[in-house]
Amino acid sequence: MLAVLVLVALAPDQQLPAGVDSALAVCLDSLDITRGQMNFDRHWSKGVALPDSTVLRALTDVHSLPGILAGEVGALPDCNTAYGGEDPMADLLLLLEGRAEAYSAAFDSAAGAGDTLACLLPVVFADADHPGQWDSPGALHRSWGLAEPGDPEVEPDSLAGLLSRWPVPPPLDPDTFTCLALELGGMRVPAADMAAPGVEGAVADFDTTGPVSWVIGGPGPNTYGGGFDLIVDPGGDDTYRGHCAAAAAPAGRFVAVVVDLVGDDRYLTELPGAQGSGFGGLGVLVDLAGDDTYTAGALSQGCGLAGQGLLADLAGDDTYRADYMSQGAAMMGEGDLLDAAGHDSYRVTAFGQGFGGPGGRGTLCDRAGHDSYLAGFRYPHEPLLREDHRAMSQGFAMGLRPFVAGGVGLLADLGLGNDTYRAEVFGQGAAYYYGLGMLYDSAGQDSYTAAQYSQGSGIHLAAGCLWEGGGDDVYVSRRGPAQGSAHDLSTGFLLDADGDDWYCSDGGQALALTNSACIFADLAGDDVYAAAGGGQGEAPWRRGFGGAAVFLDLADDDLFLGPGGGDELWRLPSYGVGADVPRSGPPDSLADDPVGAPGSLELDSLFRVASEWAVAENRRRVLAHREELGRRGAEAVEYIVGQRLNAWDGLELRAMESALKENPEPAVPALAESLLASDRDRVRGNCAWLLGRLGETSGRPALEEVLEDSLPVGLRATVVEALGRIGEPASIAAIVPLARDSSSRVRTRVAAALGAIGDSAAVPLLRELAGDPQLDVRSAAEHALEELRGNPDGAGG
Repeated sequence: MLAVLVLVALAPDQQLPAGVDSALAVCLDSLDITRGQMNFDRHWSKGVALPDSTVLRALTDVHSLPGILAGEVGALPDCNTAYGGEDPMADLLLLLEGRAEAYSAAFDSAAGAGDTLACLLPVVFADADHPGQWDSPGALHRSWGLAEPGDPEVEPDSLAGLLSRWPVPPPLDPDTFTCLALELGGMRVPAADMAAPGVEGAVADFDTTGPVSWVIGGPGPNTYGGGFDLIVDPGGDDTYRGHCAAAAAPAGRFVAVVVDLVGDDRYLTELPGAQGSGFGGLGVLVDLAGDDTYTAGALSQGCGLAGQGLLADLAGDDTYRADYMSQGAAMMGEGDLLDAAGHDSYRVTAFGQGFGGPGGRGTLCDRAGHDSYLAGFRYPHEPLLREDHRAMSQGFAMGLRPFVAGGVGLLADLGLGNDTYRAEVFGQGAAYYYGLGMLYDSAGQDSYTAAQYSQGSGIHLAAGCLWEGGGDDVYVSRRGPAQGSAHDLSTGFLLDADGDDWYCSDGGQALALTNSACIFADLAGDDVYAAAGGGQGEAPWRRGFGGAAVFLDLADDDLFLGPGGGDELWRLPSYGVGADVPRSGPPDSLADDPVGAPGSLELDSLFRVASEWAVAENRRRVLAHREELGRRGAEAVEYIVGQRLNAWDGLELRAMESALKENPEPAVPALAESLLASDRDRVRGNCAWLLGRLGETSGRPALEEVLEDSLPVGLRATVVEALGRIGEPASIAAIVPLARDSSSRVRTRVAAALGAIGDSAAVPLLRELAGDPQLDVRSAAEHALEELRGNPDGAGG
C-alpha cells in the first residue's frame, strides 16, 4: 500500500490565516468598506445555462475562494483506500457491468441528442482555424471506424439544451479503481500459454462471451489494442495502442479499463479518446509501477465527456503528452489524472492539466516529486496575441460565452518538490466566463511562467485562485491581469505562504479591472514585486462604479517596482489598497515571553509592545503594556498625539484607544485640536475615529466643525460614525446634509449614526434612506428604524 503523504507547508483552510485576516480588516477599514461590500453583484448573466453552484459562490464572494480550494483539495483521492472484498477481479467485472448498463441507458434516453452531441462535444474546444486530423465534427466516429452522422449545424444558443438532455450517471470515486487495482497486484497468475484476439504475446486467460470482455496478460511483454473492455496485465514492459482504456458511447463501448501491475510501459496513439477517456461512458487506466510513457491525441489521459475518465499512475518517473482536452479534463462529466509518486513531466496543447468545461470537473493531482507542467505552443491566440498560443490549462475552467457556464478545474501538486509551470494564454489557477480555476502547490522552489490571464485570476465573470504553500518561488506573466487579479466582474486570489519570492507582470498583483474584486497575500520572505502596467492594490473606475483590490505583504524586507512598499499602507483608485507590513504576528521569540517589566520601558518601547498581537501566550504581556501606557497619563497622550497619529496599523490604534480611554480629559482636546489643524487625511481620520471610540461629548464640536470642510469620502464617513458613537441628538443637524451624499458609504454611515443617536426626529429621514437604491444604505436605515421602534424614547414606525 502507498504511504500517506504528510504535508508540512501551509495548506488552504476554510478561514484565512490570522495575519492575513487581520491585515485585510485594517486595509478595508482604511477604505471605509466592509468585507461584504467587496462582494457587490457580479452575477450579471442571470440566464446563463448550466451554472455551477460552487462557481457562483466563488464569483460572488471573493473571500470564499480559500475555503472552496480547501474543500476541493481535502476531497482529492489518496490512492490508498483499503479493499474490503474477497475477489477483486469478480468485483471489478460486476462493477463494470453495472456502469455499462447505466451509461447505455443514459445514451438511449438522450432523446436523439446522443449522436448529435457525439459530433459536437469532441470539437467544442478545437481550433477551427488550425484544424488537425481529428478536429472536425464526426472525428470521433472516424477514429472508431464508424460512419459519420453528418454536421449537425447546431447554433451555440441551443447547445445548452442538448447538453441537458444527456443524463450523465454520477461518477464513481477514483479510489474505487486504485483500490481494486492494488488488490489485483497480489493476484496469482496462471501460466501464459494462450493467444487472444488483438493481443501480441501470450496471455494467461481471456473471455469475450460475457457482458464485459476481459483479458489477463502474461508475465512478459504484450502489445494491446482496444479490443477488450478490461485488460489486466501482470508483468513485462508492455505497449498499448489505439483506443485502450477508452469508452465511446457511439461505438457501443460504455466501459473500458486497463490495469497494468508492473513494468516500464508505453501507451502510444495519435487517436483522440484514449488512456482513461470516457465519452458517454467510463474509461479508466491504472498503472501501478514503472517509468511509463503516455502519448495520445485529444480527449485523453483522464478525460470525461458526458462520462468519466481516469488515469492513475501510482509509481515511477512518468512522461505525459497529449493534444487538447486531456490530462484531467471534463465537460458534462469528470476527468482525473492522478500521479502518486515520481518526477513527472506533463505536456498538453490546450484545455488540460485540470480543466473544467461546461458541466465538467477536471483534476490533475500529483502527490510527489520534482514535476514540470507545460501547456500551449500549438494553437495561436488569434486575433489578440498572434505570437502567443492558448493554454487554458493548469487549473483552468471556462464556459461558452455568452450562453453556457463553465465548470471547475484544479491542478494540485501535493509534493515538496521543485516544480515548473509554464503556460501561455490563460492558465495556472485562472478561469473564463462562469468557470472556477484553481492551482495548489504544497511547497518547493517553484517557477510559474505565463503569457497572460494567469496565476490566480478570473476573467469575464469568472473566479481564479492560486495557493502556494511555501518555498522561494518565481511568478512571471508577460501580460496581465495576473497574479491575484481579476477582470470584468470577476474574482481573483493569490496566496504565497513563505519564502523569498519574485513577482513580475505587466498588470497584476491585486489589479481589479472592470468592476472586479481580488486579494493578493504574501505572508513572509524578502520579496521582489514588479507591476509595470498597474496593480499592487488597484481597482480602476469602470461602468460608473469601482471594484475592490487588496494587496498584502506581511513580513520582512521587500523591493517594490510599482506604487507600493516602504512598510506602509497606500490607497489607489477606486477602492484599491496595499499594505507592506513588517510582520504578520508576534515574533516567535516572544511567544512564550513573560509579561516583563513594562514600567521600566521608555515610551517608544512600551508603545511597540502594546501594539503587538494580544493572542495566545502573548496576550497577558501585551495587555500589561497597554495598561502601563494608560498609567503614563498626560505623558502618553502627548506622545500619541504628537508622534503616532499617522499610523495605519489597526494594532497601533488599539493601543492608542486603550491608553486614551484612561485619560479622556487631556486626550479629547488634544485630538480635537489635531483634527482641526492637521492637513493629513490619515491623521484627521485617526483623530475622528479615536474621538468616536472615546465617546466623550466634549469631542462633538470639533467633529461637527470639520464636517463643514471639503473632506474625502472615507473621512466624511469616519466623522459621521464618530458622531453616532458619541450619540448626542444635537449632532443630527450636522449629519442630516450628508444623507444625500453622492457616496453610498457615507449615506450608510449617516443611517447607522442616526440609529445610534436614537432620536425620533431622525425617523422621516431614515424612512427616506430606507428607499435608497443601494442595498447597504437601505439595510442600515431599516436596521436603524427597528432600533428606534424598540427605544421607548424614540418614535420609529
